[in-house]
Amino acid sequence: MKKLILTLALLPSLAGAAPITSQWIAPGNGISGASIINAPNTLWDRQTIAAVMAALQKNVPGGVAGLNMNGAMTAPLLSASGTFGVQSQTAYPSMYVGQDMTAVLGSPLVGNNTLQMGGTPLGTVANSPMGSPGLPQSLVISSHPDGPFNNGCGLCLFTTGGQQNTMLAELGGDDYEGDSRIVPISFDTAGIYWEAGSRQARLVLPVSAYTTTTATLSVSLTPQQLLLIHQGQYIITNSADPAASDTETWDNPHFLAGIVRSVDNTGPTAVITVWAWNRMGRSGASQTPSLTSLDTFYFPKTPAPVVFVGSPTKVFGFNTMMQYDGAFTGAGTRDTSSVHQLEWGEVDVNVQNETRAGALSYHGLTFGGGQSVPAGASITPGQVFTSESYELMLANDMPHHLEIADACGNMAIDTNQLYLPSACSLFALTPVGAVYDFDMTELHQIVAGYNERLVTHITSDGTGTGSYTNATLRFGPRINGTKGNTSSTDTASLLGEIDFPGSTGGVALCGYGVNCGLSVAGNGDVSLAGALNVAGGATFKNQVSVNANLVTTGTTYYQNTAGDNIVAVAASTDASKNNVLAYSSLASGGASVLFNLPTTVGNDLTVTGGLETHGNAVIGGYGGSTLFKDGVTFNQQITAKSNIVLQGTQFFQSPSGSNIAQLLEQTDASTGDTSVVLSGLGQNTHFDIDIPTNLNSDLLIAGGLISHGNTVLGGFGGSISMKDATTISADMTVTGSGTIQGNLTVGGNGGTTVMKDGVVLTSLNGAGNAYACLNSSGQLYRSATACN
Repeated sequence: MKKLILTLALLPSLAGAAPITSQWIAPGNGISGASIINAPNTLWDRQTIAAVMAALQKNVPGGVAGLNMNGAMTAPLLSASGTFGVQSQTAYPSMYVGQDMTAVLGSPLVGNNTLQMGGTPLGTVANSPMGSPGLPQSLVISSHPDGPFNNGCGLCLFTTGGQQNTMLAELGGDDYEGDSRIVPISFDTAGIYWEAGSRQARLVLPVSAYTTTTATLSVSLTPQQLLLIHQGQYIITNSADPAASDTETWDNPHFLAGIVRSVDNTGPTAVITVWAWNRMGRSGASQTPSLTSLDTFYFPKTPAPVVFVGSPTKVFGFNTMMQYDGAFTGAGTRDTSSVHQLEWGEVDVNVQNETRAGALSYHGLTFGGGQSVPAGASITPGQVFTSESYELMLANDMPHHLEIADACGNMAIDTNQLYLPSACSLFALTPVGAVYDFDMTELHQIVAGYNERLVTHITSDGTGTGSYTNATLRFGPRINGTKGNTSSTDTASLLGEIDFPGSTGGVALCGYGVNCGLSVAGNGDVSLAGALNVAGGATFKNQVSVNANLVTTGTTYYQNTAGDNIVAVAASTDASKNNVLAYSSLASGGASVLFNLPTTVGNDLTVTGGLETHGNAVIGGYGGSTLFKDGVTFNQQITAKSNIVLQGTQFFQSPSGSNIAQLLEQTDASTGDTSVVLSGLGQNTHFDIDIPTNLNSDLLIAGGLISHGNTVLGGFGGSISMKDATTISADMTVTGSGTIQGNLTVGGNGGTTVMKDGVVLTSLNGAGNAYACLNSSGQLYRSATACN
C-alpha cells in the first residue's frame, strides 16, 4: 500500500502536469488495479492503475529503463532493432539499427546487421538534381581520449568480430592490471583507431550436397547461427574448380565461391542459396562444387567439404572511393555540381609559441609492424609476403605522383638506400668565395658488411664569384663513412669518381676521387694525365699527342677517311722473328705507310705492302739485313752500305709506271746451271750501261745489246754465245774463240773485218778444210781443192 501511495504521489511529476484535483474514478468498493485515474491533459488520463504500474517497471518490456547511481541507464535502448530520429516536421526516420535494409531501403546491397544513419528515401523532390534524394544526416562525436586501450580512442573501430570485452585498442598497450608497476613507454591516444586483419569466417558449416545455386548443409542452424548469416554475405567452398589449368597461388585461388541469396532452415537440414558458384573474378555458367575434389592448397587443414560463411579474402584498413563526373559540372548537359577539386586527405601541423629547438617530434604517415616466423622455418620473415607486396604505390595517370615542397636545408628523402637532401640554393647558405662540399644524393647497398655509397655531390675550391662555373659536380662510390658527409672529414674510402667541372664544361675520370687521369674538355679535346693501357681495340680519328711512352701490346689499325682499316701494325707472331714489328696492308688495292719526319728503326722492319719514301731513306747500317720478299718500287736513288740480296724478280719501270725490264734468277733444267736474266718487257727496251762493267760470270742477253764504248767480251775463260741475230755497229775485237750458230754478217758498214787468229768453220757445207769458198748464191762452203 505504501508503494502504491508513493507511486500515486509521483504520477503528477512523471506526467509533467499540475497536481490532480479531481476524484479517482474507482469502480466497486475501493481502489484497485482496475481503478481509472482522472488526470486530464496528462499521459495517465483515463488509464488504469494496473497499466500505470506496468509502465513504471524497470528494464522489462513495456517498462522504463532503469538508472544506476550515476544516472546512467542500465538497460539497452533496443533489444533487437528499432528506428530513431523521427523528424519534427516529417515522418522520415534518420537511423536504423538491426533492420532488414531490403525492406527499409529497397536494396539488398546496403547490407544487414548494420547501423544505418541517414539515406531514408524522400521520394521525388522538386528542384533536386538527384530527383529522389535520401535524407542526409551527420555524426558528431565530441571526445577527449585520456588513457590506454579503449580509453585512448575517440572512435574505436574493430572488424574482427570479437566480443565487447575482448576488443581492445592497442594504445599505450601495457597491462597495468597484471603488473601495477608498469607505466607505458608512451601515453598514446588516437582520434580514430581501427583494427583489421586476419578475420575469421563467421561460420564454417559442413556440406552434404551442392547444386549450381545451393549448398545443402549436414545440419540445421540454431537461432544464434541464423543471426550470423544473412543475404549479401561472401560464401566460399573448399571445392576446387575441376577445369582449372593455371597455377594456383594466394592471389589466384582455384576454389569456388559465391554470394548468399537466402537461407532456408525449415527442413531437417538448412539450405543456403547463392546467385552462382564460380571462381573469384570469373563469369559465365554457374558450376556445381565437388564434394571430393577439394582445394588443398588454400585449405590444407580441411579434409571434408565445408562452406566458409562471411569470409573475405582481402581486408582493407580503409578504402576511399573518390569520383568526379564532368556531366554534372558543365562538360555534359547540366550544371548541378561546383566541385572541381578532389583531395584525398590533408594533415596540417600548426606550431605556435615554441622557441626551443627540437621540442616537438612529428611523424606524418608511418608503415610499421613486424614479421616473425616459427623457429626452424625455412623462410625469412620478409619472405612471408608475396613478391609484388608493397607499402606504398603511386599509380594512375597523374602529372605528379610525388611532390615534395621542402624548405632549404630540409632532408627530402632519407632511407637506408636513398639519401636525398633538399634541392635549394646552396650559395644562399654559403658566402661567396667559400670552400664547400655539399651532398646531393646517395644510394646505399650493404655488400659483405660494407656500406657501398653511390654519391653525387658538388664542390667549390673557393675561387670565383659564386657562379656555377666555379663549381664541380662529382659522382662516384664511397665505402662506409657517414651518410650525407662528403667533405674532407668523411672517413669513407674513396673509389673512382666522375667529375663535371663547370669551368670547362667537360668531364673527368678521377681515381680515388683525386687522380684525374682522363679529362674531356667542353670542345671535345681529350687529355690523358696518367698511363694509358688499352686492352682492346682503340680508334683515333683525330690527331693524338702523347707526351709520355705509348705502349701497345695488340694490333694497331689505321683507317682511311671512309673509316676502313687499311694498315695493321702489330708485333710478329712468328717465333723465328722475335721483336719484329709488321706493317700489313688491309686495303684491296694496297696501302702505303707515310713517315713525314725522320724515322729511325733500330730493330728489323718487315714491310709486307708498299713502302714509299719522299726523303732520303737509309736502310741497314746497324748490323741487320734488309729483306724484300714482295715487289719493291724505288723512285729515287738507292744507296746501299751493305749487300743487297734480291730473292725475287726485280722490275724496272718507265716514268709512266710501265714495267719495261725485269731481272730474275733462272735455272737451266737440263744442265742445272743458274743464270741472272735481265729481260726487256717493252718492244724497244734497251739496256744502257754507262759505267765500265766487268762480268766475271756468263752473261745471257735475250734481246739487243748496245755498247756506246768499248765492249770486251770474254777473256776470263768463259765463252760468249750469241743465239739470235746480233748487230755490231762498231769495231769488235774477239780475242778468244767464238761459235756462230746462225748467219754472220761481217762488215758492210764501211768498216774492215780483221781476223788476226785462225778462223775455224765447222758447220759449213762441203768437204775438206783447205779452202773456204763462196758459191754462186754467196754462201760459204768448205773445199779440199781450190775454189772454182
